[in-house]
Amino acid sequence: MPRQFIKNCQKKFLCSGELGERMKAVGLLLICIALCNGCPLEDKIADLIDTMKANCYMSDDSITQLMISIDDMIAEAVATNGGGSGGVAGPRGPPGPPGPPGKDTTGGGGGGGGGGIYTRWARNGCGADSTHLYSGYMSSSYFTNEGGGTNFQCMPTDVEYNSGSTVTTYASMYGTEFETYSFGVFPNDAYDNNPPCSVCYTNNRPAVLMIPAMRTCPYGWTEEYEGYLMAGHPGQTHQSTFECVDAEPEYVAGQSANTNGALLYFTIMDCYTGIPCPPYNFNLALTCVVCSK
Repeated sequence: MPRQFIKNCQKKFLCSGELGERMKAVGLLLICIALCNGCPLEDKIADLIDTMKANCYMSDDSITQLMISIDDMIAEAVATNGGGSGGVAGPRGPPGPPGPPGKDTTGGGGGGGGGGIYTRWARNGCGADSTHLYSGYMSSSYFTNEGGGTNFQCMPTDVEYNSGSTVTTYASMYGTEFETYSFGVFPNDAYDNNPPCSVCYTNNRPAVLMIPAMRTCPYGWTEEYEGYLMAGHPGQTHQSTFECVDAEPEYVAGQSANTNGALLYFTIMDCYTGIPCPPYNFNLALTCVVCSK
């Protein structure tokens, strides 16, 4: 144990607090020295006393009282640990047996790194090797509503109600329709069809990221799916969130009639409000990609 060790510790431990606190701090320090291999205690006590006198402004009587208490603490520690100081460490023992396997915290089968959740809009399945949790119907508020929720929800195909009581004041959820026309982005028959949705669990990839205006994921990330950025029309009363809708949409069977509800339109970038064009193009539908890692 070099002399510099005591000097480095003196202002942190030895010169602060009441005398009782100093006694405890110095006692613990000396016990560590006494039990340290190759560090005889006797060679360090004189250094410590000189250091405390020079830096802590303690009287000889205080030093004497402190060292008496320290001697008692050291004697107890040495007796507890088999006596003596400066012993030689023995060889390292063999490794112990392996412990039991850890608890699976993934929640969806797979490795032990955990995962994330995302909704794949307009598809009945999941991307990459993600676990399919449930499928449903893409739903939100009616496109002319002034209130209600703005976000889209994936409403499950199987429903569990808790109460048989009728409510007469409520928020409403509606099915969602594609307002995609014949632009050549989606198939022409997508117009007025209702998109499904799927909720997915990314095995061992807890971070999930949707990147607008991109079709590829950052290096080292896994692509879950790519699509088009869609939302309600800006001229309609009800506002909605922007969602990444799959580039190869599927439809809810038997729901192709023009019943409105929540409506989805392709999204473009306005080039007159500070966004540079190029690289953006006022006439092209914005893409998107969902990635996980």
